[in-house]
Amino acid sequence: MRQTAKRLAYAVAPDAQTIVLLRSGAHGIAAMGRALSAGWGGWTSRGGSAAGIPQPAAFPSVDLTADDPVAAILAAPEFAAVGDFFAKIDQAERALVSAVTQALLYTLVRNQRPDHVIEIGTYRASTSKALCRALAANGRGVVDTVDPANGGAILRLLRRWPAALRERVCYYPMSSMDFFNLAVFRQLTSDLVFVDGNHDYEYALFDIQSAARLVRPGGFIAIDNISQAGPFFAAVDFMKAHPAWHECGDCLATGRTDAGFDLRRSTIPETDLCVIRAPANHMIGARPQTAGPQKVAEAEVHGIELAVAQPARGTLRAQFVVRVREPVMSEDTTETSVTLDHPRGHVGGPVRVPLGWAFAPEHMRLERTIELWLSWSGAGELELSRPPTLF
Repeated sequence: MRQTAKRLAYAVAPDAQTIVLLRSGAHGIAAMGRALSAGWGGWTSRGGSAAGIPQPAAFPSVDLTADDPVAAILAAPEFAAVGDFFAKIDQAERALVSAVTQALLYTLVRNQRPDHVIEIGTYRASTSKALCRALAANGRGVVDTVDPANGGAILRLLRRWPAALRERVCYYPMSSMDFFNLAVFRQLTSDLVFVDGNHDYEYALFDIQSAARLVRPGGFIAIDNISQAGPFFAAVDFMKAHPAWHECGDCLATGRTDAGFDLRRSTIPETDLCVIRAPANHMIGARPQTAGPQKVAEAEVHGIELAVAQPARGTLRAQFVVRVREPVMSEDTTETSVTLDHPRGHVGGPVRVPLGWAFAPEHMRLERTIELWLSWSGAGELELSRPPTLF
C-alpha cells in the first residue's frame, strides 16, 4: 500500500523539485507535509521569461581549453563590472561569499553552458541565485543545491524568486552524503561543483572526492573557505592522490601549512576560493577504480570497450563484481588482464577487452548489477576519451 501511494504521488507531482522533496520528506509526516505544500502550492510557475531577469551587461568570454581559464577571466576587462553587479544586487539575500566569488562562478557557467551545476551548502541561496542567473541567460541547465539545515527557510526564499530562476534550481534538503549517493544512482554529471558545506577536514575531503566522481572531463571544483584548515588540507591531500588534476592558481603549493587559519591562502583576489580542474580525459591509474554499479538488462555481458585517447603501453587489469539482488544478495567476480600497445598515431579507435558473464535463467527477473574495476600499470596513466562501457 505504501509503495502504491508513493508511486501515485510521484506520478502526479508537477515538477522535479516536488519529487525531490517527496523523496527527502518520506522520513517523517511533517516533512512530507511540507513537501506536498511546497509542491502543490505552485512551486514552479513555468513559462517565466528570462528576458526580465537582470544580468551583467557583459561577461568575459574565455578559451576553456587554456591551462588556466580562471586567470583569463580575472584579467578580462569585463570581469570587474560582473563583480560590481553582484555587489549591488540581492542585498536582502547576501551570501557569506564575496561578490567576486559569485562573479567568477557566474562567468564560468556562462562559458561552460552546463546542464548541471552542483552546490554543496545553500545557506540563503544567494550564490544559488547567481548560478541560476547564468543558466537563465544561457537558456539551459539546473543548479542542484544541497543543504540539510533550514529547509523551510530556504524553500520560502526560493519561492520568492521569479519563475524563470525557480525553474533553474532544484533544492535537496539532505546531507551531501545522501545527495552524492542519489547522484551516482541517477548517473548525474556536472561541469562545475561548488563545495561550501561542512568545513571540517573529513567532511570537506568527502565532498571533494565525491564531487570529483561526478565532474566531467575538463570540469571544475570550486572549494570555498580555503583559509580554513579543513578545506585547505582536504584539497592538498586530494591533489596529491590525483596528480592528473591541476589547480587554477597556486594556493595549495604556496599556502601556509603551519597554521590552521590564514585569510591570505587564496591566490584568487577578493575570494576565499581554491579552484581545481579535472583532466581532459578519463584517467586510469595503478589504484583500482570504479564508476559504481551499472544495472544490467541483458542475459550476458561479453566485455569492456575502451576509447584510448593517448599513446599507451602497459597492462590493463579489469574485474567485474556481479551482484544479484535476492532475499540475500549474491556477489561473484571475474577478472582478466590485457597488454596494450598503442603508439602515437594509433589511438582513438575502440578497444574491446573480452570479459564475459552469463546470468543464470532464474536471475533474469531479479535486479542485476555489474561493478567494473580497472587499474593500469605502465608509463603514466591510461587516458580514455570517454568512460569505459560494457558490451
